[in-house]
Amino acid sequence: MEETCEVVVSQKGFHKLRVRGYLMVKEKCAGERYYWCCDHRKSLYCGGRAISCFRNGQHVLQKFVDHNHAPVASAPYVATIVEEIKTRARSTADLPCQIVHSCTTSAPPNVAPYLPSRAALSESIRRVRRAERPREPRSLAEVAIPEELQRTLTGEPFLISDLAVEDHRMLIFASKADIEKLSAASLWIMDGTFKTVPRLFYQLYTIHGALQTSRFSIFPLVYILMTGKSEELYRRVFQELGDFGERNELHLRPSVIMTDLELSAINAARTEFPDAMNKACFFHSSQCVWRKIQSCGLASTYADDENFSLAMRHLTALAFLRFDEIPEAFEELKPHLPEEAHEVTEWFEVNYVHGQIRRRLRNGVVVRSPPLFAPTLWSVFECMESGFPRTQNNIEAWHRRWKSLLGKAHVGVYQIVEEFRKEQRHVTNEYERLLRGEPCPQGKKQDIRREQRLQNVIRNRENRLNPMDYLRAIAHNLHL
Repeated sequence: MEETCEVVVSQKGFHKLRVRGYLMVKEKCAGERYYWCCDHRKSLYCGGRAISCFRNGQHVLQKFVDHNHAPVASAPYVATIVEEIKTRARSTADLPCQIVHSCTTSAPPNVAPYLPSRAALSESIRRVRRAERPREPRSLAEVAIPEELQRTLTGEPFLISDLAVEDHRMLIFASKADIEKLSAASLWIMDGTFKTVPRLFYQLYTIHGALQTSRFSIFPLVYILMTGKSEELYRRVFQELGDFGERNELHLRPSVIMTDLELSAINAARTEFPDAMNKACFFHSSQCVWRKIQSCGLASTYADDENFSLAMRHLTALAFLRFDEIPEAFEELKPHLPEEAHEVTEWFEVNYVHGQIRRRLRNGVVVRSPPLFAPTLWSVFECMESGFPRTQNNIEAWHRRWKSLLGKAHVGVYQIVEEFRKEQRHVTNEYERLLRGEPCPQGKKQDIRREQRLQNVIRNRENRLNPMDYLRAIAHNLHL
């Protein structure tokens, strides 16, 4: 009966043959015949030899010369576990400690003592990953995306544009299928993150599309590495996306674009997508009010006095009115706001409602400049009516997940592009899963109940004769 031998992979990636409990390294081959010598031929001066014939994908033992030492039964199993660790290192973005823990805890108890130390295994993971990636650039001039990283994991073109604007550089990543989804999305949500971006760039800017499956589902569709955040840079990004769409007979015409309160992005979106309605994220608007309360030294009052807290939440409740109703409602609300919060009230009036007073005419008319953030921008009434989200909280959750996937801050350029490719594949799979009718993930019960209460208040608005009652009902369901 023929004796077949198992091939195992060494820690350095070489093939070894397990022969009767011994690990043997290849010495030479001639056609189908392979010649092997003992793995310890130098350390133990062992003269053990073997000859195998490779047939039908297997090594069949032809000749065996005894060794001068006993076999180590655990060695092949150790080699197999180490190779599994390296395979995980190549195929996942898991932290070294996660990979080592997962693979070593599954090792048989009689093999575990013979495994390399955790530090050695972690270093082997880092060594494998360094070898898999090109050397990270040290300057923008050195950034040259390798051909492989310019395509998705399924081989489609992924790098839309490598754009230089004066001293700035922008890399835009998306597949044609992603832009098709973006063209079908009536709502775009755009946001930047700074924690995971490579140090050569200023921010990672992402464009997410709200796609209608069983309900609105929000997916990241475009990934942009940017060295700045000026209006001109944002305009060039939007122009590049529009040009790509036209080349592929896709029309990018969002109905609503939601951003944080970043004027450069807002103005660029207004210029390049003039038919879209620009909306600010309600969460970011609320955070601005909270930071102003803090800067005025009223944080402890807000925390200790529920009446004060509820009164200040009336300011953010104004967002649930139609934009043209907000100025009049604010004037009605002002007398009911706490006197100690006068500075907050004045700041809100100047920046969010009426604008700065430029002069007072003799006839009593007050001339004002437009507010920095007009009610048309931060009113969420239209979003509530259309069923669109009023916040970027889905995007904030994505940022937390993204940070967890990368495992550390300020990763390398090529490393983050590789993660873009993996995330693009993940989004494609998730979209297909929802298309076939899989239920969307449910939010927290308390958030669902609060949303139901808000919807009830809005639907019953006409039954509330006093507008202040409406704002108070909304404010009860908000927090800063």
